[in-house]
Amino acid sequence: DIYTVMLIANPGLYCADTTFSDYSVQLPIVPEFNIPQVICSDNGTSFSFEATGIIPDGGIYNWDFDQGVQSNEIAPQNITFPIPGDYFVTLSIENNGCIGIFTDTLTIFPEVSAVIGPQAVGCIGLDLALVNESQNATDYQWTISGNEQQFFSTETTPLISVPLEGLYNIMLVATHENTCPDTAFG
Repeated sequence: DIYTVMLIANPGLYCADTTFSDYSVQLPIVPEFNIPQVICSDNGTSFSFEATGIIPDGGIYNWDFDQGVQSNEIAPQNITFPIPGDYFVTLSIENNGCIGIFTDTLTIFPEVSAVIGPQAVGCIGLDLALVNESQNATDYQWTISGNEQQFFSTETTPLISVPLEGLYNIMLVATHENTCPDTAFG
């Protein structure tokens, strides 16, 4: 909005003078962004950000990703963080002399590593304990197949009863909700 201000110097006197000036008053800039979900690809984990909130047209954007990486885009893409830890992400927007700043913390969790430990030789009809040596995972999906048999488990260290003699293929997918999954075969 534009406001006109009138100033009268020495009102009512012989040497009175009047001047007018227009002032533009801007709405406050209130930038925001959501901490993005993990994007998993063959090239590793990257993140995409997007400025939201109360943002006037024509603003100048400045993102700081707390590792010497900056961007002037509205929605920077493919931002990577080198090691696990907490990163302060700051978005500042400037427009017509007004500045709005928003900071939030992005936590990068350690990568999941699915590892199937050495397996004992099992006997038909006895339970076989599968050894899980995975790191940084919270959820597991086991698939054991062979001899036209297939077993599934979501337990950390499942026990399976092997009904037939032979070799069985073991696949373990280890996951954590905040990282990319990893798969191991045994």
